[in-house]
Amino acid sequence: MVDEDPNIDLPEVDEKPGFPWIGLTLGIVVIILAVGWWFHRQPQHQGKETAIAALDQQLKSDRMVLETEKSRVDEMTKQLNAMKAAIVAHQVKDPKQAVADYNKLAEDQRKQRDTVKTLIDRYNQKVAQIRSLEE
Repeated sequence: MVDEDPNIDLPEVDEKPGFPWIGLTLGIVVIILAVGWWFHRQPQHQGKETAIAALDQQLKSDRMVLETEKSRVDEMTKQLNAMKAAIVAHQVKDPKQAVADYNKLAEDQRKQRDTVKTLIDRYNQKVAQIRSLEE
């Protein structure tokens, strides 16, 4: 005959709660990652601030140079206008020499404008770098 009660009276085994190694290991890994991220982030942030400060200082000096060069172009323009008025009004002793001087000054003015344009382009590039670092 077959015993219809398959449960055998065995004493129940008390499961001892084990130490939570998985939870402890996971917690330590999370803490290590957080500390690593924090120390990795700090130098980058400080590096950005240093780069921004350096670029800002360069912008200040570039701005002064740019203003000086622009004023030279303005002065040349005033000289050209005065020379042109004198040539048109026939107030020059040697018209051919006056025209040659006018053309030379006009050429110098074009070169100066190109210099100013180059300085403006460099200035704008540095402004763009600062904006990208600030983001």
